[in-house]
Amino acid sequence: MTDLIHHLVNAHIKNLPVKTPVPKPQGVIRLDKGEFPYGPLPEIKEAIAVATQDINRYPAMVGGELREDLADYVGVNPDQIIIGNGSDDLIELILKVFVQPGQEVLLPRPTFFVYDLATQLVGGKVVDVGRTADFDLDLEDLMSKISDRSKLIFIANPNNPTANLVSLDRLKSCLDQFPQGLVVVDECYFEFSGVTVVPWLQDYPNLIVLRSLSKSFGLAGLRVGYAIANPITIDYLYRAGQIFVVNKLALAAGQAVIRHRPLLQPQIETIFAQRTLLSQALTDMGCKVYD
Repeated sequence: MTDLIHHLVNAHIKNLPVKTPVPKPQGVIRLDKGEFPYGPLPEIKEAIAVATQDINRYPAMVGGELREDLADYVGVNPDQIIIGNGSDDLIELILKVFVQPGQEVLLPRPTFFVYDLATQLVGGKVVDVGRTADFDLDLEDLMSKISDRSKLIFIANPNNPTANLVSLDRLKSCLDQFPQGLVVVDECYFEFSGVTVVPWLQDYPNLIVLRSLSKSFGLAGLRVGYAIANPITIDYLYRAGQIFVVNKLALAAGQAVIRHRPLLQPQIETIFAQRTLLSQALTDMGCKVYD
């Protein structure tokens, strides 16, 4: 029986890594996850509590009022927003809609591991791209790797795990030189960087921007991510996505954090201050600290 199952599984799925539960000891801080260190505001807890009163009903389709709140926050129209079960879900959805088995996805390494995993999941081919000595995008290497099979480029900005910002000049050059494919700029740490390419959406129909409510909004446990793109792209993504992709409690919490985001600013500023102290302490220890 097990031989039969192995035989039936798609070949590219067999190469995916095995997922095993990893215990999280009390008091351990997972720095690799980039979790917001502060618990939810009372306003967030109240919104979740209210939403529990009718969880016997399905949540709103396509994100309900949260879609409108996010559009207002970002400065775009609601039809340019898609909400997903975390940005991981949207990464997979983008690949499912636009990348066929065997087509190439370019990844500047090192970068967020989910891009690679999700590409393998849809049968795409990962093409590794180098970075410069200070972890900026190596545009020359990137352009040399583009072929007639290239379909999509993922660029995290700020990059995970190197934390640096890719220069806007390099990002613009990438878009200008790759009009035949999609460029996905992952801005899940936008609130910590303040740098965005969202205003470029009107000039680049092949641009998709990813954002998250996990990092600076502290909703990692509820899994709420969103993407910003032109309305046609968003329409196709919603067609391929699940009907009820985000649960009712997550939608309620998402609305609450967006509407009360000024209350989170002091906590974000504390993180900025701690970042400076950590950088200086590491430098004093003799470490080289990258911006």
